[in-house]
Amino acid sequence: PRDRGCCWSWSFFHVSYIYHWSFVGEGRTRLASGFFSSLWFHFLPGAVDSLLVDPSLILLTVGILMFAITFAGCTGALRDLPMLLKIFECCGVHSYKDWSRNIYFECRDSNPSLERCAVPFSCCTQEDKGTSVLNTMCGYGTQNLRLWKAESLIYTEGCLEKIVSWGQRNLLLVAGLAIGLFVLEVTETEQK
Repeated sequence: PRDRGCCWSWSFFHVSYIYHWSFVGEGRTRLASGFFSSLWFHFLPGAVDSLLVDPSLILLTVGILMFAITFAGCTGALRDLPMLLKIFECCGVHSYKDWSRNIYFECRDSNPSLERCAVPFSCCTQEDKGTSVLNTMCGYGTQNLRLWKAESLIYTEGCLEKIVSWGQRNLLLVAGLAIGLFVLEVTETEQK
């Protein structure tokens, strides 16, 4: 049941691609409606006196979030943004061994693929940055290596752990910005 044929993969890819882009379009629509309603409320005196209950800002925020998340998801699904993997320096969800679940990278003797026991090029650490030719085969055979040896060639930590730790490291910054905006809003309301 693993090989579902070319029609299945083609149709699944295109349906999910259209599905993702429909949400990108919906996010853009919410963003535009939030922007124009914000302009509209700006010219109506006394219509909205608080940023927290301004419906246009809620639309703007939801639109920005929807657009950003769906756009990143769609382009990430197409592997058009390997730069995100380079920023987080990660490989796989939990570890680089997750790539063994992929039919091409599966680490079995029965796998005829040349990429058997490999990881994608985006997982490589790129030690030789001075060379003009990139070694796109740097991840080949790395799933067979011991962890200490694989660490010198590829990123071995999973992306989930990296993203969670990034969120924890930046939590104070986000909380500080939210508290700062809240204080500004409260002092603005009290002055009126």
